[in-house]
Amino acid sequence: MNRTSITLIIMLLTSVVPLCAQSWDDIVSNRSVYISGKGTGATNEEADKRALADLISQISMRVADSTTIIDDERNSNGSFDYQSYYRSKVKTFSEATLTNTERIIIKNEPDAIVGRYIKRSEIGRIYEGRRLKILEYLRLAVKAEGEGKVDEALKDYYWAYTLLKTMQYPNEVKDGDGHQLSTYIPARMNAVFADIKVNTGLVSGSDVDLHFTFRGQPVRSLDYTYFDGRDWTNIYSARDGRGVLELPSGYTPKVVKLKYEYVYRGQAKVLDSEVKEVLETVQSRALTSAYTEVHLTQRTTPETPATPRRATTDVRLDAPSGKAVDHVTNTVGEIVKAIRAHRPADAHHYFTREGRGIFDTLMHNGSVRVLDFNKITVTTYGDRLVARSVPMSFSYKQAARKSFVENVVFTFNKEGKVENVTFGLDEAATADILNKGSWPPEARAVLISFLENYKTAFALKRADYIESIFDQHAVIIMGRIIIRANVNDNRYGANRYVERTQLTKDQYITRLKHTFTKNEYVNIRFGSNDVKKGGQHTGETYGIQIKQDYYSTHYGDSGYLYLQVDLNDPDSPVIKVRTWQDKPDPELNRVYGMEDF
Repeated sequence: MNRTSITLIIMLLTSVVPLCAQSWDDIVSNRSVYISGKGTGATNEEADKRALADLISQISMRVADSTTIIDDERNSNGSFDYQSYYRSKVKTFSEATLTNTERIIIKNEPDAIVGRYIKRSEIGRIYEGRRLKILEYLRLAVKAEGEGKVDEALKDYYWAYTLLKTMQYPNEVKDGDGHQLSTYIPARMNAVFADIKVNTGLVSGSDVDLHFTFRGQPVRSLDYTYFDGRDWTNIYSARDGRGVLELPSGYTPKVVKLKYEYVYRGQAKVLDSEVKEVLETVQSRALTSAYTEVHLTQRTTPETPATPRRATTDVRLDAPSGKAVDHVTNTVGEIVKAIRAHRPADAHHYFTREGRGIFDTLMHNGSVRVLDFNKITVTTYGDRLVARSVPMSFSYKQAARKSFVENVVFTFNKEGKVENVTFGLDEAATADILNKGSWPPEARAVLISFLENYKTAFALKRADYIESIFDQHAVIIMGRIIIRANVNDNRYGANRYVERTQLTKDQYITRLKHTFTKNEYVNIRFGSNDVKKGGQHTGETYGIQIKQDYYSTHYGDSGYLYLQVDLNDPDSPVIKVRTWQDKPDPELNRVYGMEDF
């Protein structure tokens, strides 16, 4: 390289710093056009983070004077410092939501100085992104309400309303039908609360069965807490209209205060950290319509449970004989009697060896109690009989969710012994599969059985069973929502990142065993499912798209599970593909399906 070239390079390098410095000076001085923030740090990344925080602070000061609040905030705030409150709201917009800012490295690392800026005209775009998010939560809430999923409806309504409070002009935000959301969302929530009815069922000792309906039908899913004489409990979950109160021994109130859950702070920590930040910032006021009272009848302890009677269904897989049904219902009645007497081992002779092992594991899955019921449905599955559904509650000592209700299913072999015990799908999910009239009855029965076994294997931590149903070369894509302090990929919301990893079968099972070991409980709930049959060349191969809620002692998430299952051998189902995604793919605008594998 000659001397002239070296001189030219030096001149170019030395001209860069003044140019950048001058550009930053122009931005800072032109306050009518730009809002800016500056940060310092050992690295560019550290300095950039501080610059962004400074920018957000500057934005909050600029917009505070023109920001308005919703009436219920004014009522609850009293003499609150509104200026400070406005600014704290703007600070809930973090790096992942401020996608229209620009960055200048004023001084490179080490000892970096970074500037962030945004045009004043772009401020509206920040709020537009949040407005669209509010409308999406509102859409999900309306859909869940229509399906009787009260827990999801209340959560999504409240999260939409909480986000609405951070808008610059919340009273001007409307949906596609012209509803002013600042009044419409609270009205919808109050209507949901008003349509929930609760009655007591069997009252035995300190335990009380609850029956929840929503608009005259058993509620599909509902979360609640209650005052147990000392404090408000952790969350209890009702399903298919069934819930429970577990009162301290010796506590005999005539009335128990109950509150329907709608805030879901714990879920926000995992599902949407932007919502989490907002929940911790905005002023809230307890919704009085979320509270109700449960009037308790006189406590009774039934000596013998009524023998469950046979029930008929609109769609039946086959018609088992009356004698066989009588045997099944009588056997289930005796098993229930043993559980209620706290002597489940008394029922061991009704089970096969394998069935007894599953039953014993089930009986040690937290604190188990049979809720009141008076009928079961009996159907055939090959040469087996299936009895569903016996409602049971499962409670845990150390858990954010204190109790779950599951409809337990007993499968009898041709010798009349119980060979399997599973947690049933909810009634809507079961009906969806049963109503596939073009499919053979055997295929529908196998699909229901497969999904129930899969769901139960997680709750009972049966890694051996899960390992047996995965093909050795299965495509397995795991997903896990994690929270990071600084994320460059903005697709998943503020500081919320979905870690997706493709694993081999052995890697997946190893991880699963570790998860089972470190958690007191694991529970998965299928909110809805869409099942499709493969082409003629695939035989009995099915693609199952499932809306899944996952709960465990230390982690929880909500997303979409896809399973591609080979059911050509009904007794040995094989999973060929297993994927998880937190939301439909933004490019495909759908959940993964058979067409992708």
